[in-house]
Amino acid sequence: MMRLTKPLAAVLVGASLFAGTGYGLVGSTTDRVVFLSIGQGDATLLQSEGRSMLIDVGPAPMGSVPPVVAHLRAFGVDRVDVVLLSHPDADHIGGLAAVMRISPDARVEAPACFRDDSKMVDALDRARVRPSQIVWTNGERGQFGDFQVQVRCHPWYEGEDDNYGSMVVKVSDGSASLVTTGDAPSDEELDLLGQLDWSAEIIHFGHHGSKTASSPAWLAAVHPVYGIVSCGRNNRYGHPHAQTLERAKAQGIEVHRTDREGDIEFDVAHGRFELER
Repeated sequence: MMRLTKPLAAVLVGASLFAGTGYGLVGSTTDRVVFLSIGQGDATLLQSEGRSMLIDVGPAPMGSVPPVVAHLRAFGVDRVDVVLLSHPDADHIGGLAAVMRISPDARVEAPACFRDDSKMVDALDRARVRPSQIVWTNGERGQFGDFQVQVRCHPWYEGEDDNYGSMVVKVSDGSASLVTTGDAPSDEELDLLGQLDWSAEIIHFGHHGSKTASSPAWLAAVHPVYGIVSCGRNNRYGHPHAQTLERAKAQGIEVHRTDREGDIEFDVAHGRFELER
């Protein structure tokens, strides 16, 4: 197990010292989560007390500007304070350089098991992330504005599919809560079941709705009201898979998809997440 350079709590609690300054947010102080519609990839925006955090940063399509920054600006975000990277797949970390250009002092956190991973190291280098900015974590708990953030990282070993090392995050503001799992497969979900109370209002379906994630046992543990699929329109992978949608239907989960609905926003109101339509 690799040594942490600095615990998550230090980063997230420290970030809360800037609450109310509007450093990363313009024109709104509403606590909210937005699942950004950035094509085939993941990028989730969290905002609280005038600060902004991203969980993953989406892809960098060949020959075009990564879409994540344009979507941030559409929500009045001109800088980001904290970036969590679930794992080193390009559709999750490809937009990092674009995010860091507008947020050169943002703190970045990634699973410690990917500290020497060539794809992760290359993305950090291209984004000019300084060693003092990066936190390598095995799992921590911290506060970001009104949100409690709990991170779990599954052990991953060189030569394995890097989806197995995906960072799993639970974010809570009272009963307003969500769980996101990167591309974690069902084996990782099962290993995580006893580590935390994973119940949440919103589940971000793992691996863009792939049948290899979001197992019935995991969906039952989270027991969400809403399920979000982040995927590209007519993507070549067939995401979300019909089997995943059937599992969601069997558990009464209301499914929303970025490929069909665009950016999907939930605001915290009356202690819960409310879908903005």
